[in-house]
Amino acid sequence: MLYPFYSRLHRLINSNSSLRLIGSWATNEAHLPYSPDGLIESLSDIDLVNYKPITSSERKNIKEKIIRSANKSNLSLDSISIRCYEEMKELPHINKTRIRDQKFSSQEQKSKFLVFWTAVSCIENCIRIRKYNHYDQSALHWYSVTKFIFTLIRNIGFLTGLRFRSYLSLCNWISNKWKTIPHKKIYKIKTGFTSKLALDALEKIIGNSVVENILKDYQFCGAINTICRFAEQHFDLMKGKNQLQPDTFFSIGRKVAWGKPLNEVLAYEMSKLRKIR
Repeated sequence: MLYPFYSRLHRLINSNSSLRLIGSWATNEAHLPYSPDGLIESLSDIDLVNYKPITSSERKNIKEKIIRSANKSNLSLDSISIRCYEEMKELPHINKTRIRDQKFSSQEQKSKFLVFWTAVSCIENCIRIRKYNHYDQSALHWYSVTKFIFTLIRNIGFLTGLRFRSYLSLCNWISNKWKTIPHKKIYKIKTGFTSKLALDALEKIIGNSVVENILKDYQFCGAINTICRFAEQHFDLMKGKNQLQPDTFFSIGRKVAWGKPLNEVLAYEMSKLRKIR
């Protein structure tokens, strides 16, 4: 049922030479879970970049076309963003904080950088869980676990000079490096083909020994204690023992941040969290 929507979405983008689709919708990896009642609620936002200035009415028109098309496929979209290219460059996540722009003089600095971005990914998970409090909580928590491990491993890849164009290319790298991690199952959760796994599979995804081995393989020993603690909190979340506490992640993020750009990232995350409190 969703293939027509994909087709209409790409047709709409292609009809406007200044628009570009980015993110998981661009790689056909959006979260599209099966729903027995026919209504599909995606956890993946549609993100568009516009390379030429557009008016507010044009922006509204594009969003309305996408929403109408989604409705035809019984698809519920929480967010559609259309940002001009210049605006995208000014977002704190992009501006002066790209991993490839960083100059590291030691492995310790790389470890701190990895801790920082893992803390940010944990904050994003807190935001997602609060924002979708009506969602199937078990499925939502599993999705957050996959985002945690994907973000961690992707950033490790970036720090070693790798760039991943899709989650599938990331999964292929995982399968070659860490064969015990159930990458195919994680991918299915991320894209919505399954909502959850047996709880014993969790140990193979974010168990402390798994996370520790991943970090040791690339000598990020300075990040082990903190990131394993982050993983443990996600592990406890799945067991119903606790909720993720964003203040903890903000605090640790501030300790390892250096300079204005990274602190702007935390302020940006805080502003998003406040909007849904």
